[in-house]
Amino acid sequence: TASADIPGVDFSLQIAGSIAGRVFGLELSPAGDVIAAVLSTEIRLFTTATVAEPLRALSVRGQGFSAAAICENALLASGAPDGTVAVWNWRSGQERWHASPSPASINAITFAPDGRLLAVRSTSAASSLWDVAAGTSITMPERLASADLVVFSGDRSVLAASHDGAVSVFEASSGKSVFKIRGD
Repeated sequence: TASADIPGVDFSLQIAGSIAGRVFGLELSPAGDVIAAVLSTEIRLFTTATVAEPLRALSVRGQGFSAAAICENALLASGAPDGTVAVWNWRSGQERWHASPSPASINAITFAPDGRLLAVRSTSAASSLWDVAAGTSITMPERLASADLVVFSGDRSVLAASHDGAVSVFEASSGKSVFKIRGD
């Protein structure tokens, strides 16, 4: 059972009967209508209206799953311990493409708000940026490639990346530095 105590929001969810084994991650779609439970051998998708039965299960590729992200246009991206990244249409269950950007485990994955770009982070301290439609890697500036965390602005025009106690903000299209904030 999961619940949230957020002012003005009544949220409670029970999916324990539908999942056996360790849950490595939970992702909620931007609209709040689909939940992805990241298990070691599959990703199970549930609608928030009918969480008792999975909507769909996406089968494992490689050694399992370690991360997932959902985007508005029915896309789900998955990362695996063997470094495999895959993009799926979660409604149909069809895999659109997969790649192996790193030999290390994928530990974070996120879509840009419009679903056109995908940022991937592995445990080897390597980040990569992907064109979702083409399934191709986009060259990243070196300072982004070693980022611990990458997030997109709502309009996809800038990326923020953290590394070595600092946050750097870049133009997404050119990689040009906009500003940098240093930690203490």
